[in-house]
Amino acid sequence: MPTVTILFGGRSVEWRASCQGYDHLREALRCAAPTDIVVNTVILIAPDGTIRMENPTSHDTLPVAAHLLRMGRTVSALECMSMLIDGGSIVFSLLQAQDGEDGTFQGLARFFDFPDNRSSTLTAALAFDLYAQAAVVQQVAGDLLMTVPTVLANIGEPDAAYQAARERFGATPVLLRPNAAGAGFQVRGLPFVTADETARFAAEISPYDDHFLVQQCVGGIPLSVGIVFRDGRWTMLPICAGADVRHNDGVRLAADGAHGAMARRVLRGPRQGGVSEDVSGNAGAKDSRGAPASVHGREPIVLRQEYVTEPRDSGAVAPAATAVPLSAAVMQRVDAAARRLARTFRDESYYQIDMIATGWDEVYFSAIATRPSLRRDGPFAWMLSAAGLTPVDLIRIEHANYAASRAFRHKRFARIAEWVAVHG
Repeated sequence: MPTVTILFGGRSVEWRASCQGYDHLREALRCAAPTDIVVNTVILIAPDGTIRMENPTSHDTLPVAAHLLRMGRTVSALECMSMLIDGGSIVFSLLQAQDGEDGTFQGLARFFDFPDNRSSTLTAALAFDLYAQAAVVQQVAGDLLMTVPTVLANIGEPDAAYQAARERFGATPVLLRPNAAGAGFQVRGLPFVTADETARFAAEISPYDDHFLVQQCVGGIPLSVGIVFRDGRWTMLPICAGADVRHNDGVRLAADGAHGAMARRVLRGPRQGGVSEDVSGNAGAKDSRGAPASVHGREPIVLRQEYVTEPRDSGAVAPAATAVPLSAAVMQRVDAAARRLARTFRDESYYQIDMIATGWDEVYFSAIATRPSLRRDGPFAWMLSAAGLTPVDLIRIEHANYAASRAFRHKRFARIAEWVAVHG
């Protein structure tokens, strides 16, 4: 029976998403009331660095994030680390921080060898560096995914950034976004890059990041691919697709997410329960009537019927489409790229990769969320639900993964000690 410490919050612009993910996990625990999981401690890192905690007596007494922030017992960083190291609980971390907070925690967990849902050292290093992520993806999966044409700019050199972007993109639509402050934070779309807007953007994000990106605006269908490491293998979740965003629409809708991604609403996979182990083959193909073909006998599913604001309508809403037609070639490429990146990042946990599928069967890499938010309305939570899973299942999966990986690491440590004893 896993005993769990939940850690969330952090000092970053992703703080709210982390809290929303915790509240979703809390609700799932209260509804499921699992007898095989005991939460003995909940720890919140506030935006100012204050650490607050509570010890719930049952799933029903798990505090909401807002209550813990106001009323939780304040503890020192040393006391917090002592509890994590000596508490004997698996630490289920929902931290999301661009200043290395999640990576620092990962390093402490590895060094002190306490059980947690940590990612690999590579994923921790790249967690909030979009430019570095794209460089790695281009090297590892450049034959499967295209990378968005990008200029990396220093906030202290906006004129140089403008000149480089103007030379590369000319008068075409672009997106401006921080490099390491969260994929959807302060994204700005422009019909073309200008010196004034570049300087203004650099000044506005300077408190949050020291670099920003100027990217070509890529239109298409935003895709989120979720993968869970389970029973010693990578398991693909149903794919979550967003609204089809045309080239110029991406500029108007950039504030809603990377490259104009609107509300994500369509998934593919099993209609009831189960997890899609293979989304290649004929996934997304059309039959003779022009309707989306089944995926190995399974029809495309819609997790929920969303309403989204139409790009050129002032406030008008329309029902979202119930299926997104994607060619078999695109689905095969998405599947292969996601699996290859998972193997490369060695992230034996769960992660999300965001892509953009264009109308020319091209697939662009957007971002990797090595610790995706579990907030209820987020794409990863939608994909989990479509696969018949909840955040509670992630705790069970992480507990099993840790037991297996810890045995391997301890064996490796013993071999290293033997080698050092012999060879000095």
